Amino acid sequence: MRKFSENELSTIILDEDDNLVCITDPDTYDIVYLNKGAKRLFHLSMEEDCYKKRKCYALLQGLNQPCSFCTNKFLTTHDFYRWEFFNPVVQRYFMIKDKFIVLDNKTYRLEIAVDLTDKEEERKTLELELEKHRAVTDLMQKLDLRDMNSDIISEMLHNLGEMYDGDRCYIIDADYASRTFNNTYEWCNDGIHPEIQNIQGVPFEGMQRWLDEYEKNGELIIDSLHHEVAKDSFEYQFLKSQNIESIISVPLLDGNKIVGLIGVDNPKKFNKNLSFIKTIAQFYVNEMKKLKVLHKLQKLSIIDSLTHVFNRNEYINEVERFKQEPKTKVGTAFIDLNELKTVNDKLGHDFGDRLIIQAAEILNKVFPKAVYRIGGDEFVVVEKGVDEEDFNKQLKMLHHLLGLEKTLKLSIGSVWELAPENIEGLVTKADQAMYKEKHIYYASKDRIMR
Repeated sequence: MRKFSENELSTIILDEDDNLVCITDPDTYDIVYLNKGAKRLFHLSMEEDCYKKRKCYALLQGLNQPCSFCTNKFLTTHDFYRWEFFNPVVQRYFMIKDKFIVLDNKTYRLEIAVDLTDKEEERKTLELELEKHRAVTDLMQKLDLRDMNSDIISEMLHNLGEMYDGDRCYIIDADYASRTFNNTYEWCNDGIHPEIQNIQGVPFEGMQRWLDEYEKNGELIIDSLHHEVAKDSFEYQFLKSQNIESIISVPLLDGNKIVGLIGVDNPKKFNKNLSFIKTIAQFYVNEMKKLKVLHKLQKLSIIDSLTHVFNRNEYINEVERFKQEPKTKVGTAFIDLNELKTVNDKLGHDFGDRLIIQAAEILNKVFPKAVYRIGGDEFVVVEKGVDEEDFNKQLKMLHHLLGLEKTLKLSIGSVWELAPENIEGLVTKADQAMYKEKHIYYASKDRIMR
């Protein structure tokens, strides 16, 4: 068996090492040794002298003079100097160890470079994902503390657009009645023209591929419009007209139903992972569903379920609001159905309810959004900011409409004041006037019956 010298073994080990090994003359910057790994990476032949008379800064860094970041000044023969560097020639990341070594009484620079590119890419991807995760978490926490409205939605799109470094970020709703897409919210980056007005009434048929992708993959990614979308398609022309070359989007899902989408045009920070935009999409849908429930509950709390005019709760709210508002002219009316108890006893409560509904409809027609049902057969009108003449015209119209009704009889008391201190006092006066009219009505009926 052949015995190898120590120098031969060292050379074999250096040549077969996966890491890059380079030895240079620190005085002349000449390369005196490259192992096989370094030769392969820099596309050199495996000949022993392929690097002879080549300068390290020229071959390894693509420069025409010594590197400004050369580490020679930090090196000794005792310890390695460690640093990290991105090499622009081979587009790779390295962890580098440098030190001086002495061979035949001559000092040389030994450099061992470990390729960290894959790990660095993983690290950068992880950092990007963590950055997005933090951004999404912060955004969701922030939004969770506030009621969803157009300002909050705009802020959400702003954050999402910046997260992906896109040109535009938007929400598009699906209208199944008209089978069209409609852009409802939009954020645009600096210098980007808004497109919200141009994305109205977009037919489902023209974007069927998107719907199919949502159904199949739960997302849509276009890396290159010109290479991935048929140029004679509606989709291509539609996106091209908005200067869109790439796009990411995910559906807004209510259960299994696609109710819209969130998209980002021309995203520059994107690694094929749409988990965060999907999180935002689901969060948005959930918040909008909660908002609908809250609006419904709020409506139920202020709307009379029988007549659909405002109820006593909202009347109390209006009384309190008036105290905080600047003083203004107000017309009020107090209305009460005549003989409702008799109608209920003779014809039943269903018939009586129909009379109450009929009264509310007439009142709301004359005084839209100013009618309150405060009791079983009692209504109040609070018309703010109305001139006395106009208020009297409304009352005249009310009496005219009531005159056309044969079964509906109301007693009405009204008061108008220029700048009342409060609503309660005004309504009390209108109530008193109503009772005077009711007294006249029953007195007249008694005379007729006699």
